[in-house]
Amino acid sequence: RKVLNSKGGGLPSSVSRAIRDAADSGANIINLSLQMGAPDPVMQSAVQYAISKGALLIAAAGNNTGSVSWPAAYDEVVAVAATNYNDLHASYSNTGSQIELAAPGGESGQSILSTWPGGVRCRDDTPVLPQSDYCIREGTSMAAAIVSGAAALIKSVRPDYTAEQIRQLLRNSTTPLSQGATL
Repeated sequence: RKVLNSKGGGLPSSVSRAIRDAADSGANIINLSLQMGAPDPVMQSAVQYAISKGALLIAAAGNNTGSVSWPAAYDEVVAVAATNYNDLHASYSNTGSQIELAAPGGESGQSILSTWPGGVRCRDDTPVLPQSDYCIREGTSMAAAIVSGAAALIKSVRPDYTAEQIRQLLRNSTTPLSQGATL
């Protein structure tokens, strides 16, 4: 479900409707590669609704080196921080006790190749892509997409696993970051 405009902005109500729609459509894994600066009761209700339908929600922790952004800050959502190519905390990635996992998100000069929808600007200094294509970016959104892909692979191999079982397997099969790295 596309909920953000060509500049990457959107309304909590649009995100909330998309979460509910995805859950009603039987989505097992819902990736939320977006961040909001404040909690929203309508979105929290949508998150809880999707959880009640058996979905696993995975969200980007945020890219402003502050505390974990919403919707990743909700307890029900897997909050994902970003690492760089050396498996260290990416300089832009938010931190906090809500972080459950970290995945490659790139770093300036070492970006991640990411799929990008048509009609959306890849970077502030590039034109809007006329059709879906690849884009070079960095961010916790890229990290959340990687974790979402891993979760979807687990679900494809073990369709009997619940969202909580997939969440636990992801947590239990990770490698701790290098000594001194904090998320």
